[in-house]
Amino acid sequence: MSEVPIQYDPTPFIAKQIDVLPGYLTNQPITLGNRGIPTHTITAKASGLDIFGNVYFVTTDTLQRRPEVVSAFLRATRRGWELALSSPEASIAALRKRSKDFAEADLRRIHAAVKPFILPPDAPDSLMQMSPERWRNTATVLHAAGLSRSSETWAEAFVPYSAAPARSHAD
Repeated sequence: MSEVPIQYDPTPFIAKQIDVLPGYLTNQPITLGNRGIPTHTITAKASGLDIFGNVYFVTTDTLQRRPEVVSAFLRATRRGWELALSSPEASIAALRKRSKDFAEADLRRIHAAVKPFILPPDAPDSLMQMSPERWRNTATVLHAAGLSRSSETWAEAFVPYSAAPARSHAD
């Protein structure tokens, strides 16, 4: 096995220069499938690695000196996801205006593929929530990869998002 440095460009995979491509489950299988290239996905979670993919980091200084900015960012991000999940048609229409690379049918498939990652079926009220256990798992992985000083400081770094209770989201 040889590791080949690449970006998220699927060209080497398409050209069969590589056998495995790290990518995004939410759009790359759709894009490759549209080109007639079958894919098989291997997810971290299916392999027993239950970590959070999108973690927002903030410096201690910013958190202490400007908590209102951090709060506003999190509220706006949450509101954006609430709108995207509760109004798929409006969400897809907005994406169509900004992304000419995908057909409307592809955007519908991408929207459906994103939803379980943003709002997991096993935790329907967990929009922008992360359990201490999952954060601990993520911290351990970050430490093992050399991306944090210690896996033991997860509790110091974990700042729960406390906002209004999650609203219901359209299917």
